[in-house]
Amino acid sequence: MQAVQELLEDDPDRRVNFMDLLMTCIDQSQLSLEWIVFSDEATLIPKSPKFSEPHWMRELHTQLPQKTNVWAGIIQDRIVGPFFL
Repeated sequence: MQAVQELLEDDPDRRVNFMDLLMTCIDQSQLSLEWIVFSDEATLIPKSPKFSEPHWMRELHTQLPQKTNVWAGIIQDRIVGPFFL
């Protein structure tokens, strides 16, 4: 696995401040977690031809690395996805 985003020195403080603001909005009924979509994505790049992808999906003659993008989300109490692109 390779991290592609850098954490900055003030990130922990900014995260705590954001959570304080979020909790205040929820306490004052200005916001409900039901209105928020939590999501993430990742790009998977195989290191060997044994990547779990059917042989008919592989491009054997390409200059670009083969990769798969994955997206998933959570809305209320439901998981959306994962979607493989």
